[in-house]
Amino acid sequence: MKYMRCLINSYICQFHKCYFSSKHSVELLPEVQTLLDSGVMKHRKHPGIRKLPPLQLPADLIEAVYRLVSNENESRILKEAAELKSFLASRRLPIEEDEVNFRLAKYFGPNKDVMTKEQLIKAKRNIRCEFGRWKPIEYNYYQCLAYLAGKLTSNYASIYKVFSEVNSVLPSFQPRSFFDFGSGVGSAVWAANAMWEKSLDEYFCVDSSASMNEISQALLTDENTGKSSIKNIFFRQFLPASDNIKYDLVVSAFSLLDLPSVEERVRTIDTLWRKTKDILVIIENGNLSGFFSVLDARDYVLQIEKQLPDSNGAHVVIPCPHEFSCPLMKEGSKKTCGFYVPYEDIFPRQRTVLKKDWISYVVLRKGPRPTDSNMWPRIVQPVLKKSHFVICRACCSDGMLKELTITKARHGRHAYRCARSSSLGDQLPLNIEQLENNKDNSVTEDCPEKKINKE
Repeated sequence: MKYMRCLINSYICQFHKCYFSSKHSVELLPEVQTLLDSGVMKHRKHPGIRKLPPLQLPADLIEAVYRLVSNENESRILKEAAELKSFLASRRLPIEEDEVNFRLAKYFGPNKDVMTKEQLIKAKRNIRCEFGRWKPIEYNYYQCLAYLAGKLTSNYASIYKVFSEVNSVLPSFQPRSFFDFGSGVGSAVWAANAMWEKSLDEYFCVDSSASMNEISQALLTDENTGKSSIKNIFFRQFLPASDNIKYDLVVSAFSLLDLPSVEERVRTIDTLWRKTKDILVIIENGNLSGFFSVLDARDYVLQIEKQLPDSNGAHVVIPCPHEFSCPLMKEGSKKTCGFYVPYEDIFPRQRTVLKKDWISYVVLRKGPRPTDSNMWPRIVQPVLKKSHFVICRACCSDGMLKELTITKARHGRHAYRCARSSSLGDQLPLNIEQLENNKDNSVTEDCPEKKINKE
């Protein structure tokens, strides 16, 4: 048995010798080290932990949802909710006009020039249908109820998770005004109220669907008194034309993929950023389409702030510890930078159903990054835990992905146990430096094979 363990671990070490192109010096932050030494802090609760227990909707919101759904054919609504949720989860970015024209030229060749206007429109429509990448959704009242039953709980949990991390990283941030683009059934409003109820005194919601706004208001209205559970909340169908009024917290959650083109997405992000006084939050599904739309918005905001001569700049609060290009794109990986959000679904009734969603998000803030801001490495892939070492793949402050092999013997008990207690989405309270001489710091020093041989 010892021989087999030794052989397996030897193969693992040989793999890491080939995989790693460089080594890193890893050191636990002194203030964290002190707290762990004194026993004030537990390793599983180190300051980089971002995990939350499965989230639940507020009790009064659950009652309001059940009341609305009960007024209609509940089984039909739940069936449509499952179909709608599946469609949204697999939704792709809309095909752009340049790509349509390229396909036209490829399919029809010289015949394209002699096609009538009606034939051209029909051909373009067929191309879009053929690729099935995107189609608009017209939300009538029943579809809005389906969205309510299928997406309210997961959307609320996702938004609350991001708000919770903002509150953890920026405890002094206490927004007074809130703007929600694509507010839907009000998930972001309820999450913001749960997080910053004492400071927020104005909510402004925009959704193009009148039925969505109607349902949002119905969820907020007390059935007995007729009063809204959240005061100073306003609903509109269109974005305000003026940029004079700005909001402390601006949110676009699960709305960018409803826009028909990249041009429209860029225009919307530009408008939202101009209406942002302090923080802009963008959240989408964690599939490739959602990740790319979040990444495009992030890069656009950072780029325009660099180009404007009178700009104070912008920086990423979470999840990136840097303002460089995404390292996943440099590698050409098809994996997304996403994180799991666990929650308790409210359907079917009288039963606890635990689920989790995969989301991508970014939080941008006006102004340059403060010198004392949190730039700890963030774990972007599942942690690999072995008997004597832990492997973390983290996105670091220099804009690079780094493989960190952390052992008790080399990096100390505290650093090892903090890494072992961490998971995807957590931050590591570590200082990381690149080592010039890899020969003196080879992976074999961390190899558990030595310990096994000693046994």
